[in-house]
Amino acid sequence: GGLSWQSCDSGLPKNDDERVGAYVKSLAIDPLNSNVIYAGTGGWVGQGHGVYKTTDGGDTWLSSNRGMLDYRITAVAADPTDSQIIYAGSDRGEFFKSSDGGTTWTDLTDNLPNTQYSFATVQVIEIDPADPHLIYVLIDWLGLLSSSDGGLSWNHYGRPDATEDLSFTDMAICSGIPAKAIVGIERNGCWRYEITP
Repeated sequence: GGLSWQSCDSGLPKNDDERVGAYVKSLAIDPLNSNVIYAGTGGWVGQGHGVYKTTDGGDTWLSSNRGMLDYRITAVAADPTDSQIIYAGSDRGEFFKSSDGGTTWTDLTDNLPNTQYSFATVQVIEIDPADPHLIYVLIDWLGLLSSSDGGLSWNHYGRPDATEDLSFTDMAICSGIPAKAIVGIERNGCWRYEITP
């Protein structure tokens, strides 16, 4: 119940100072097998280690970053119906998809809308549990996007007009018709958006 904790970082990468483990920036648990967990890792700014994977509940980790090595992965999500499909996003706006449980990754970054900011962090990736083909992504400064074809094309819903520069922090999707997105914004609270089909 949280009274005791144990380290489970065997195999995770280390930074230059071996006493300090790499940052675990995001986690996703396989919805069909809770022993399979994906960790998006990072390090200091500009230094990343991609995705690591465990199949034994965190006892041991192996790199799972072929095609995305050296990226700081800030968001990871697993398809709720096909656990071989994994999505990952980085702190510089790169977006990746794996169709083989993280063994290899395809870079889908060029399909995303362009942003004027060079550090457009992918903050959250959510997959609609009622329609797993529908992916929602929250990107810092850019706002809310969705894809209904596995990241090949995107709808850009924009961002609130609260201030000129908005740093997004988190997102929750309320599925239904219409779906609603609740987004957290640094220094600007929460905003709700109704997503029309």
